[in-house]
Amino acid sequence: MLAYDYYCEVIAFNIKQLREIKGLTQSDMAQCIGVSRKTILDIESNKTSLKVKTLLKIADCLGCNVVELLHEPSQPLLSGDKIVNMLSEGGISLIDTKSEA
Repeated sequence: MLAYDYYCEVIAFNIKQLREIKGLTQSDMAQCIGVSRKTILDIESNKTSLKVKTLLKIADCLGCNVVELLHEPSQPLLSGDKIVNMLSEGGISLIDTKSEA
């Protein structure tokens, strides 16, 4: 299994687990982020790719930060540099909007 596939599974698991801990249904979370319940089902089942914007909305809805969604349950929380490296391994690049000003 590629690292990318593994981390997608971790993210899907964390989203579902945090949603359940918060006592939200899939319908509740769907309404919170402006998508269908089926989309939430697909996200939690790792049947769809997440856009960064959707991941940010999910984190906001769950009252957590994105790091918590990327975190492997058996590992300590990642530092910012490690997160950037992990995302870049999956083909995602981040843009520093502060330096553009």
